[in-house]
Amino acid sequence: MTQSKLNQLEKCLVDNGVLSGGGDNQRVTSSSSIDGGITPDKERPVKVKKIGVLTFSPIVLNPGTVLQSWSLCHYLDSFTSLDVELIFYDFYKDKLLGGKSFVSVLSVLWKKYSLWRCCGFAKKIKKYPPRKPLVRENVSSINGRYDMIMVGSDQVWNHLLTKYDKTFFLDFVKGAKKGAYAPSIGKEDWPEEKKHEIKRFLKDFLFIGVREKQAVPIVQALTDKTVHWSIDPTFLINKNEWKSEALLPKEKKGSYIMEYCIMNELPLLVKVAEKATKVLGIPVIDCFGGRKRVPFAIKKHNVGADKWLGYLLNAKIVITDSFHAVAFCINNNKPFYVIISRNGNRIISILELFGLQDRLITREEDVDFTKEIDWEPVNKKLEEVRKENQDWLRNSIFKAFEDNK
Repeated sequence: MTQSKLNQLEKCLVDNGVLSGGGDNQRVTSSSSIDGGITPDKERPVKVKKIGVLTFSPIVLNPGTVLQSWSLCHYLDSFTSLDVELIFYDFYKDKLLGGKSFVSVLSVLWKKYSLWRCCGFAKKIKKYPPRKPLVRENVSSINGRYDMIMVGSDQVWNHLLTKYDKTFFLDFVKGAKKGAYAPSIGKEDWPEEKKHEIKRFLKDFLFIGVREKQAVPIVQALTDKTVHWSIDPTFLINKNEWKSEALLPKEKKGSYIMEYCIMNELPLLVKVAEKATKVLGIPVIDCFGGRKRVPFAIKKHNVGADKWLGYLLNAKIVITDSFHAVAFCINNNKPFYVIISRNGNRIISILELFGLQDRLITREEDVDFTKEIDWEPVNKKLEEVRKENQDWLRNSIFKAFEDNK
Protein backbone atom coordinates (compact mmCIF):
# COMPACT_ATOMS: atom_id res chain seq x y z
CA MET A 1 0.00 0.00 0.00
CA THR A 2 1.54 3.34 -1.06
CA GLN A 3 2.05 6.33 1.23
CA SER A 4 -0.45 8.24 -0.90
CA LYS A 5 -3.10 5.59 -0.26
CA LEU A 6 -2.31 5.60 3.47
CA ASN A 7 -2.76 9.36 3.54
CA GLN A 8 -6.14 8.96 1.83
CA LEU A 9 -7.18 6.44 4.48
CA GLU A 10 -6.08 8.76 7.27
CA LYS A 11 -8.14 11.56 5.74
CA CYS A 12 -11.11 9.16 5.63
CA LEU A 13 -10.68 8.50 9.35
CA VAL A 14 -10.61 12.19 10.19
CA ASP A 15 -13.56 12.96 7.92
CA ASN A 16 -15.60 10.18 9.50
CA GLY A 17 -14.79 11.14 13.06
CA VAL A 18 -12.67 8.12 13.96
CA LEU A 19 -9.64 10.34 14.37
CA SER A 20 -9.86 13.98 15.26
CA GLY A 21 -8.32 16.57 13.04
CA GLY A 22 -8.66 19.19 15.75
CA GLY A 23 -8.38 19.63 19.50
CA ASP A 24 -9.35 17.45 22.41
CA ASN A 25 -12.84 18.89 22.73
CA GLN A 26 -14.27 17.11 19.70
CA ARG A 27 -17.34 15.07 20.60
CA VAL A 28 -19.40 12.47 18.77
CA THR A 29 -22.89 12.34 20.25
CA SER A 30 -25.73 9.93 19.65
CA SER A 31 -29.38 10.73 19.07
CA SER A 32 -30.60 7.21 19.79
CA SER A 33 -32.06 6.14 23.12
CA ILE A 34 -32.25 3.21 25.45
CA ASP A 35 -34.26 4.47 28.38
CA GLY A 36 -35.65 7.87 27.53
CA GLY A 37 -33.14 9.59 25.29
CA ILE A 38 -29.61 10.89 25.37
CA THR A 39 -29.52 14.56 26.20
CA PRO A 40 -27.19 16.60 23.95
CA ASP A 41 -24.18 18.15 25.69
CA LYS A 42 -25.57 21.66 25.86
CA GLU A 43 -28.77 20.37 27.49
CA ARG A 44 -27.09 18.18 30.08
CA PRO A 45 -27.62 19.04 33.75
CA VAL A 46 -24.99 21.30 35.27
CA LYS A 47 -23.99 18.75 37.91
CA VAL A 48 -22.99 16.06 35.45
CA LYS A 49 -20.59 13.30 36.47
CA LYS A 50 -17.84 12.46 34.02
CA ILE A 51 -16.98 8.78 33.56
CA GLY A 52 -14.05 7.30 31.68
CA VAL A 53 -14.35 3.70 30.45
CA LEU A 54 -11.11 1.75 30.09
CA THR A 55 -11.18 -1.33 27.89
CA PHE A 56 -9.43 -2.55 24.76
CA SER A 57 -9.27 0.06 22.04
CA PRO A 58 -12.19 -0.24 19.60
CA ILE A 59 -9.88 0.53 16.69
CA VAL A 60 -8.92 -3.11 16.16
CA LEU A 61 -9.68 -6.02 13.88
CA ASN A 62 -12.07 -7.71 16.30
CA PRO A 63 -15.73 -6.62 15.83
CA GLY A 64 -16.61 -7.90 19.30
CA THR A 65 -14.17 -5.46 20.88
CA VAL A 66 -15.65 -2.56 18.93
CA LEU A 67 -19.23 -3.49 19.77
CA GLN A 68 -18.69 -4.22 23.47
CA SER A 69 -16.88 -0.92 24.02
CA TRP A 70 -19.64 1.00 22.24
CA SER A 71 -22.32 -0.88 24.20
CA LEU A 72 -21.11 0.08 27.66
CA CYS A 73 -20.42 3.71 26.72
CA HIS A 74 -23.76 3.98 24.95
CA TYR A 75 -25.72 2.54 27.84
CA LEU A 76 -24.05 4.77 30.42
CA ASP A 77 -24.40 7.83 28.22
CA SER A 78 -28.17 7.28 28.11
CA PHE A 79 -28.32 8.76 31.60
CA THR A 80 -28.43 12.52 31.32
CA SER A 81 -26.46 12.99 34.54
CA LEU A 82 -23.49 11.07 33.13
CA ASP A 83 -20.97 12.25 30.55
CA VAL A 84 -19.09 9.21 29.23
CA GLU A 85 -15.86 8.85 27.29
CA LEU A 86 -13.88 5.83 26.20
CA ILE A 87 -10.27 6.14 27.34
CA PHE A 88 -8.19 5.63 24.19
CA TYR A 89 -5.39 3.42 25.52
CA ASP A 90 -2.76 1.46 23.58
CA PHE A 91 -1.95 -1.50 25.81
CA TYR A 92 0.21 -3.18 23.15
CA LYS A 93 3.20 -0.93 23.81
CA ASP A 94 6.06 -2.95 25.35
CA LYS A 95 3.84 -6.03 25.25
CA LEU A 96 3.73 -7.40 21.73
CA LEU A 97 5.92 -5.19 19.57
CA GLY A 98 9.23 -4.91 21.37
CA GLY A 99 8.59 -1.54 22.96
CA LYS A 100 7.20 0.20 19.91
CA SER A 101 3.67 1.51 20.05
CA PHE A 102 1.16 -0.79 18.36
CA VAL A 103 -0.61 2.16 16.77
CA SER A 104 2.58 3.90 15.64
CA VAL A 105 4.01 0.74 14.08
CA LEU A 106 0.92 -0.41 12.23
CA SER A 107 -0.11 3.09 11.20
CA VAL A 108 2.51 2.67 8.50
CA LEU A 109 0.51 -0.02 6.79
CA TRP A 110 -2.05 -2.45 8.15
CA LYS A 111 -3.30 -0.49 11.14
CA LYS A 112 -4.56 2.47 9.12
CA TYR A 113 -6.34 0.06 6.81
CA SER A 114 -7.94 -1.66 9.80
CA LEU A 115 -9.04 1.70 11.18
CA TRP A 116 -10.67 2.48 7.87
CA ARG A 117 -12.52 -0.85 7.94
CA CYS A 118 -13.96 -0.08 11.36
CA CYS A 119 -14.68 3.62 10.96
CA GLY A 120 -18.36 3.03 10.19
CA PHE A 121 -18.95 2.01 13.82
CA ALA A 122 -15.94 3.10 15.85
CA LYS A 123 -16.60 6.73 14.95
CA LYS A 124 -19.73 6.57 17.12
CA ILE A 125 -17.63 6.19 20.24
CA LYS A 126 -16.56 9.40 21.95
CA LYS A 127 -13.01 8.82 23.08
CA TYR A 128 -10.18 10.67 24.77
CA PRO A 129 -7.65 11.54 23.54
CA PRO A 130 -9.37 11.81 20.17
CA ARG A 131 -6.29 11.21 18.01
CA LYS A 132 -3.16 9.78 19.65
CA PRO A 133 -3.78 7.01 22.19
CA LEU A 134 -2.41 7.00 25.69
CA VAL A 135 0.27 4.48 26.66
CA ARG A 136 1.43 3.14 30.01
CA GLU A 137 3.96 5.95 30.42
CA ASN A 138 1.42 8.78 30.14
CA VAL A 139 -1.94 7.27 31.08
CA SER A 140 -1.78 8.97 34.49
CA SER A 141 -2.14 12.30 32.66
CA ILE A 142 -5.91 11.81 32.64
CA ASN A 143 -6.09 12.04 36.43
CA GLY A 144 -8.36 14.96 37.25
CA ARG A 145 -10.43 14.57 34.09
CA TYR A 146 -12.97 12.05 35.43
CA ASP A 147 -15.15 11.64 38.50
CA MET A 148 -15.06 7.88 37.96
CA ILE A 149 -12.99 5.49 35.89
CA MET A 150 -14.54 2.13 35.09
CA VAL A 151 -12.68 -0.86 33.67
CA GLY A 152 -14.34 -3.42 31.39
CA SER A 153 -15.52 -5.28 29.53
CA ASP A 154 -13.57 -7.85 27.45
CA GLN A 155 -10.48 -9.80 28.56
CA VAL A 156 -8.75 -6.85 30.19
CA TRP A 157 -8.02 -8.95 33.32
CA ASN A 158 -6.53 -11.81 31.30
CA HIS A 159 -2.91 -11.56 32.41
CA LEU A 160 -1.68 -13.67 29.50
CA LEU A 161 -3.31 -11.46 26.90
CA THR A 162 -2.31 -8.13 28.44
CA LYS A 163 1.06 -9.34 29.80
CA TYR A 164 -0.31 -8.30 33.19
CA ASP A 165 -0.78 -4.65 32.32
CA LYS A 166 -1.57 -3.05 35.68
CA THR A 167 -3.30 -0.17 33.94
CA PHE A 168 -6.40 -2.36 33.65
CA PHE A 169 -6.47 -2.64 37.44
CA LEU A 170 -6.55 1.17 37.58
CA ASP A 171 -3.32 1.36 39.58
CA PHE A 172 -2.61 4.80 38.06
CA VAL A 173 -5.90 6.41 39.14
CA LYS A 174 -5.79 9.18 41.74
CA GLY A 175 -8.75 11.24 42.90
CA ALA A 176 -11.42 9.39 40.91
CA LYS A 177 -13.76 6.62 41.95
CA LYS A 178 -13.05 3.14 40.59
CA GLY A 179 -15.44 0.48 39.35
CA ALA A 180 -15.46 -2.63 37.16
CA TYR A 181 -18.15 -3.88 34.84
CA ALA A 182 -17.76 -7.33 33.26
CA PRO A 183 -13.99 -7.64 32.82
CA SER A 184 -12.96 -11.18 31.95
CA ILE A 185 -9.96 -12.96 33.43
CA GLY A 186 -9.97 -15.24 30.38
CA LYS A 187 -8.19 -18.21 31.90
CA GLU A 188 -9.27 -20.24 34.91
CA ASP A 189 -7.32 -18.21 37.47
CA TRP A 190 -4.60 -15.63 38.09
CA PRO A 191 -1.09 -16.75 39.04
CA GLU A 192 -0.68 -17.12 42.80
CA GLU A 193 2.28 -14.75 42.82
CA LYS A 194 0.12 -11.95 41.38
CA LYS A 195 -2.84 -12.26 43.74
CA HIS A 196 -1.42 -10.23 46.60
CA GLU A 197 -0.84 -7.25 44.32
CA ILE A 198 -4.22 -7.64 42.61
CA LYS A 199 -5.87 -7.70 46.04
CA ARG A 200 -4.23 -4.36 46.80
CA PHE A 201 -5.46 -2.91 43.49
CA LEU A 202 -9.03 -4.08 44.09
CA LYS A 203 -9.18 -2.56 47.56
CA ASP A 204 -10.13 0.87 46.17
CA PHE A 205 -12.85 -0.39 43.82
CA LEU A 206 -16.33 0.67 44.91
CA PHE A 207 -18.07 -2.02 42.86
CA ILE A 208 -16.90 -5.06 40.91
CA GLY A 209 -18.77 -7.16 38.37
CA VAL A 210 -17.01 -9.89 36.37
CA ARG A 211 -18.16 -11.46 33.13
CA GLU A 212 -17.81 -15.18 33.85
CA LYS A 213 -19.52 -17.08 36.63
CA GLN A 214 -16.33 -19.07 37.20
CA ALA A 215 -14.44 -15.83 37.90
CA VAL A 216 -16.73 -14.70 40.74
CA PRO A 217 -15.16 -16.82 43.53
CA ILE A 218 -11.65 -16.09 42.20
CA VAL A 219 -12.13 -12.34 42.46
CA GLN A 220 -14.27 -12.59 45.60
CA ALA A 221 -11.35 -14.17 47.45
CA LEU A 222 -9.36 -10.97 46.90
CA THR A 223 -11.89 -8.33 47.97
CA ASP A 224 -14.40 -7.56 50.69
CA LYS A 225 -16.81 -6.15 48.09
CA THR A 226 -19.59 -8.45 46.90
CA VAL A 227 -18.55 -9.50 43.40
CA HIS A 228 -21.40 -9.44 40.88
CA TRP A 229 -21.76 -11.85 37.96
CA SER A 230 -22.24 -9.37 35.12
CA ILE A 231 -23.35 -10.04 31.56
CA ASP A 232 -21.37 -8.75 28.62
CA PRO A 233 -22.33 -5.10 27.90
CA THR A 234 -23.61 -6.05 24.44
CA PHE A 235 -26.55 -7.66 26.26
CA LEU A 236 -27.46 -4.31 27.80
CA ILE A 237 -28.68 -3.33 24.32
CA ASN A 238 -31.78 -5.07 22.97
CA LYS A 239 -32.04 -6.73 19.57
CA ASN A 240 -34.21 -3.99 18.05
CA GLU A 241 -31.49 -1.42 18.62
CA TRP A 242 -28.78 -3.74 17.37
CA LYS A 243 -30.76 -4.27 14.19
CA SER A 244 -30.92 -0.51 13.67
CA GLU A 245 -27.13 -0.28 14.08
CA ALA A 246 -26.29 -3.11 11.65
CA LEU A 247 -25.22 -2.68 8.04
CA LEU A 248 -27.00 -5.51 6.24
CA PRO A 249 -25.13 -7.25 3.38
CA LYS A 250 -26.42 -7.61 -0.16
CA GLU A 251 -26.84 -11.37 0.32
CA LYS A 252 -30.41 -12.50 0.82
CA LYS A 253 -31.43 -13.32 4.38
CA GLY A 254 -30.99 -17.01 5.17
CA SER A 255 -29.02 -17.71 1.97
CA TYR A 256 -25.69 -18.53 3.63
CA ILE A 257 -23.93 -19.95 6.67
CA MET A 258 -21.78 -17.44 8.52
CA GLU A 259 -18.48 -18.81 9.78
CA TYR A 260 -16.56 -16.64 12.22
CA CYS A 261 -13.70 -18.39 13.97
CA ILE A 262 -10.70 -16.68 15.51
CA MET A 263 -8.31 -19.56 16.19
CA ASN A 264 -6.13 -20.94 13.40
CA GLU A 265 -6.07 -24.63 14.25
CA LEU A 266 -9.63 -25.95 14.29
CA PRO A 267 -9.74 -29.31 12.47
CA LEU A 268 -13.33 -29.84 13.60
CA LEU A 269 -14.45 -26.60 11.95
CA VAL A 270 -13.86 -27.78 8.38
CA LYS A 271 -15.79 -31.01 8.98
CA VAL A 272 -18.69 -29.16 10.60
CA ALA A 273 -18.83 -26.52 7.87
CA GLU A 274 -18.75 -29.16 5.16
CA LYS A 275 -21.62 -31.05 6.78
CA ALA A 276 -23.62 -27.84 7.27
CA THR A 277 -23.39 -26.77 3.63
CA LYS A 278 -24.42 -30.26 2.48
CA VAL A 279 -27.40 -30.47 4.83
CA LEU A 280 -28.64 -26.91 4.27
CA GLY A 281 -27.65 -26.58 0.63
CA ILE A 282 -26.19 -23.09 1.01
CA PRO A 283 -22.62 -21.73 0.95
CA VAL A 284 -20.38 -20.78 3.85
CA ILE A 285 -19.30 -17.15 4.19
CA ASP A 286 -16.11 -16.46 6.16
CA CYS A 287 -16.23 -13.08 7.95
CA PHE A 288 -12.94 -13.26 9.83
CA GLY A 289 -10.26 -10.71 8.95
CA GLY A 290 -7.39 -13.22 8.79
CA ARG A 291 -6.75 -16.19 6.58
CA LYS A 292 -9.48 -18.63 5.59
CA ARG A 293 -10.22 -21.38 8.08
CA VAL A 294 -12.57 -23.22 5.72
CA PRO A 295 -11.00 -23.75 2.25
CA PHE A 296 -14.30 -23.77 0.34
CA ALA A 297 -15.82 -20.76 2.14
CA ILE A 298 -16.56 -17.46 0.40
CA LYS A 299 -14.13 -14.97 1.93
CA LYS A 300 -15.45 -11.52 2.80
CA HIS A 301 -12.85 -8.80 3.20
CA ASN A 302 -13.10 -5.36 4.82
CA VAL A 303 -15.90 -6.40 7.16
CA GLY A 304 -16.17 -3.69 9.81
CA ALA A 305 -18.16 -4.13 13.00
CA ASP A 306 -21.46 -2.85 11.58
CA LYS A 307 -21.24 -5.05 8.50
CA TRP A 308 -20.11 -8.03 10.59
CA LEU A 309 -23.27 -7.61 12.65
CA GLY A 310 -25.30 -7.42 9.44
CA TYR A 311 -23.85 -10.68 8.18
CA LEU A 312 -24.70 -12.34 11.49
CA LEU A 313 -28.30 -11.08 11.43
CA ASN A 314 -28.90 -12.26 7.85
CA ALA A 315 -27.26 -15.69 8.19
CA LYS A 316 -29.21 -18.95 8.24
CA ILE A 317 -26.96 -20.22 11.02
CA VAL A 318 -23.65 -19.16 12.56
CA ILE A 319 -20.66 -21.42 13.26
CA THR A 320 -18.13 -19.83 15.58
CA ASP A 321 -15.56 -20.11 18.35
CA SER A 322 -16.02 -16.48 19.39
CA PHE A 323 -17.57 -15.39 22.67
CA HIS A 324 -19.05 -12.24 21.18
CA ALA A 325 -20.44 -14.04 18.15
CA VAL A 326 -22.26 -16.38 20.55
CA ALA A 327 -23.48 -13.40 22.59
CA PHE A 328 -24.90 -11.65 19.52
CA CYS A 329 -26.56 -14.85 18.31
CA ILE A 330 -28.31 -15.25 21.65
CA ASN A 331 -29.30 -11.59 21.87
CA ASN A 332 -30.67 -11.63 18.31
CA ASN A 333 -32.19 -15.14 18.31
CA LYS A 334 -29.88 -16.44 15.60
CA PRO A 335 -29.30 -20.22 15.49
CA PHE A 336 -25.65 -21.00 16.17
CA TYR A 337 -23.14 -23.74 16.80
CA VAL A 338 -19.98 -23.16 18.81
CA ILE A 339 -16.62 -24.91 18.81
CA ILE A 340 -14.50 -24.46 21.92
CA SER A 341 -10.94 -23.66 20.94
CA ARG A 342 -9.31 -22.28 24.10
CA ASN A 343 -10.32 -20.26 27.16
CA GLY A 344 -13.57 -22.18 26.97
CA ASN A 345 -14.86 -20.94 30.33
CA ARG A 346 -15.99 -17.69 28.74
CA ILE A 347 -18.31 -19.45 26.31
CA ILE A 348 -19.41 -22.25 28.64
CA SER A 349 -20.48 -19.63 31.19
CA ILE A 350 -22.82 -17.92 28.75
CA LEU A 351 -24.20 -21.21 27.38
CA GLU A 352 -25.04 -22.38 30.89
CA LEU A 353 -26.71 -19.08 31.75
CA PHE A 354 -29.22 -19.48 28.93
CA GLY A 355 -29.50 -23.26 28.94
CA LEU A 356 -27.90 -23.62 25.51
CA GLN A 357 -25.18 -26.17 26.26
CA ASP A 358 -26.46 -28.35 23.41
CA ARG A 359 -25.14 -25.78 20.90
CA LEU A 360 -21.59 -26.78 21.84
CA ILE A 361 -19.97 -28.98 19.20
CA THR A 362 -17.51 -31.66 20.28
CA ARG A 363 -18.00 -34.19 17.44
CA GLU A 364 -19.08 -33.52 13.87
CA GLU A 365 -21.29 -36.62 13.71
CA ASP A 366 -23.41 -35.41 16.66
CA VAL A 367 -24.44 -32.10 15.07
CA ASP A 368 -28.08 -31.76 13.98
CA PHE A 369 -28.42 -28.70 11.74
CA THR A 370 -32.19 -29.04 11.59
CA LYS A 371 -32.69 -28.77 15.36
CA GLU A 372 -34.30 -25.46 16.26
CA ILE A 373 -33.80 -23.42 19.41
CA ASP A 374 -36.80 -22.65 21.61
CA TRP A 375 -36.15 -18.94 22.03
CA GLU A 376 -39.05 -18.24 24.41
CA PRO A 377 -37.28 -19.37 27.63
CA VAL A 378 -34.00 -17.89 26.38
CA ASN A 379 -35.60 -14.48 25.79
CA LYS A 380 -37.39 -14.60 29.13
CA LYS A 381 -34.11 -15.30 30.90
CA LEU A 382 -32.35 -12.61 28.89
CA GLU A 383 -34.89 -9.96 29.84
CA GLU A 384 -34.56 -10.90 33.51
CA VAL A 385 -30.77 -10.84 33.41
CA ARG A 386 -30.63 -7.66 31.33
CA LYS A 387 -32.86 -5.75 33.77
CA GLU A 388 -30.99 -7.07 36.80
CA ASN A 389 -27.65 -6.01 35.32
CA GLN A 390 -28.90 -2.61 34.20
CA ASP A 391 -30.28 -2.00 37.70
CA TRP A 392 -27.11 -3.22 39.41
CA LEU A 393 -24.83 -1.10 37.24
CA ARG A 394 -26.95 2.02 37.54
CA ASN A 395 -27.37 1.64 41.31
CA SER A 396 -23.68 0.89 41.82
CA ILE A 397 -22.61 4.03 39.98
CA PHE A 398 -25.04 6.42 41.60
CA LYS A 399 -24.52 4.91 45.06
CA ALA A 400 -20.80 5.50 44.64
CA PHE A 401 -21.44 9.17 43.99
CA GLU A 402 -24.07 9.46 46.73
CA ASP A 403 -21.80 7.94 49.37
CA ASN A 404 -19.21 10.62 48.80
CA LYS A 405 -21.50 13.63 49.27
